[in-house]
Amino acid sequence: MEKRIVSEHEAREVATRSLMTGNLVEKDAAIVADCLIEAELRGRPTHGLVRIPGLIRMNREANPLTKSSGRADIRAVVRTRTCALLDANRNLGYLAGHKGMSIAIGLARHQGVGLVGVFNTNHSGMLGYYPLMAARHGFIGFAVGNCTPLMTAYRSREKIFGTNPLAIGIPTADFPILLDMSTSAATYGDLIVALQQGKSLPTGVAINKDGHATTDPHEAMEGGLLPFGGHKGHALAYVIQLLAGPLVRAATIPEPGRNYGLLMLALDPTIFRPREEFELEAHYLWQSLKQLTPLMDSGELLAPGERGHRERERRRREGIEVEATLWDELCAIATKK
Repeated sequence: MEKRIVSEHEAREVATRSLMTGNLVEKDAAIVADCLIEAELRGRPTHGLVRIPGLIRMNREANPLTKSSGRADIRAVVRTRTCALLDANRNLGYLAGHKGMSIAIGLARHQGVGLVGVFNTNHSGMLGYYPLMAARHGFIGFAVGNCTPLMTAYRSREKIFGTNPLAIGIPTADFPILLDMSTSAATYGDLIVALQQGKSLPTGVAINKDGHATTDPHEAMEGGLLPFGGHKGHALAYVIQLLAGPLVRAATIPEPGRNYGLLMLALDPTIFRPREEFELEAHYLWQSLKQLTPLMDSGELLAPGERGHRERERRRREGIEVEATLWDELCAIATKK
């Protein structure tokens, strides 16, 4: 398929203006766009610009307000010295997650730790974006989220879990360490991209409605995604569904786009030891990893988030590769009055 190379600035501008057609004021559209662009920069197009048309529809349905009237407030229903619980009022998960982690960072700055739960929201994009927010302020960030069932239980053909991601960001002197993983063997974004590009899914990530393995994304949509690592992914998805569901007043098994939940944490590492000591030990672990011998033809050994960090630096210099049809669609949306 034909590709376009666009600058980060251009992609950000088109993304923001496109999102503003979906009942988002400019400030909110810029927050959502930043999350999408971060995904593109880090080589995660499944969570990037391809999401914009769906987000426009989702926000219009959940928040049917005019651009001039703004949106319903995201408000705290519980607030302590170290914790908060937010009712997102059906705002996009991107906005709810951004506010939730911003509050967690503020609490951690004053109390050393900030824990925030969010309910009554929807899709929040690349979950790693929010722990990265914490890491860029010098804090360790943690986030888990639930969503509508897309993944089967282990040894079942029936869906009960969301893809239920887990993300942890850790600041170091070298680059932010970032673990950002779905508990399913493939993400919903992988399904979207495979459907749009007419491609097959990898073997072993999905089943059809009859419980048989499939690489057809259409059949996978009717069937379900499999948990990564079998029973391990099943178990991790289960506990995340509790932590980001009933614990924070979100739905235990959400309907599509309704009452998803997030649980977020920001932690000041200096609670336990001086920052420079922690950074020195983090660098030691990274250097020790680099001194290991890779298996034959396996390539360089990388820390979590290292590949994404390198991609981010490269794409900021060289531009972001976007499918031409998607880019043309977004440009047309962005120029609508």
